[in-house]
Amino acid sequence: MWPKLVKTVMDGNVLIRIKAGYEPPGLLGLVRFPPALPLHVARAEAQLGFRLPELLSALYLQLANGGFGPEVIGLEGGETHEGMSLAELYALMRESHPDDPNWKWPTKLVPIVDWGCAMKSCVDCSEPPFQVIRFDPNGHTQGAAWDDSFFVESVSLVSWFEEWMDRMSGLRRRDPPRVLALWLPR
Repeated sequence: MWPKLVKTVMDGNVLIRIKAGYEPPGLLGLVRFPPALPLHVARAEAQLGFRLPELLSALYLQLANGGFGPEVIGLEGGETHEGMSLAELYALMRESHPDDPNWKWPTKLVPIVDWGCAMKSCVDCSEPPFQVIRFDPNGHTQGAAWDDSFFVESVSLVSWFEEWMDRMSGLRRRDPPRVLALWLPR
């Protein structure tokens, strides 16, 4: 009971803090999209084949359908990445590539932010605390397995958003968070 209560309080505190940052005068700026509808979350989860972390769903439903934080990719009808919603981008990443038999995107690793130069912050939806993983293919060795392209960016989705808000309260920068360690999918 206590771990679930602590998780709920932590998620709730982050949700409150992020929402407060977007209220006028808007330290974090303005949201460009209205909140998603429960139907959008249900459709995305159906497309993905698994549930999104509660905090991420709550942000979509209570704040905006993407575009918040460091430009989080939205669901259907929200912020897109190159015209793709969160579920569509995940499906694209999961496709095999005939030119590279080693390419395999990890199951339940959902890209939520694109930093440019093919780098992405992704949430590992397989289990709490929902680690945030950086995908950076720029140092990848051609013909090798892709394990050299995944790094732990944050130990949890909650701490990832907290770290982002802490950076925003100092300099208003959109730099990707630092990398903690190499990540190996289960």
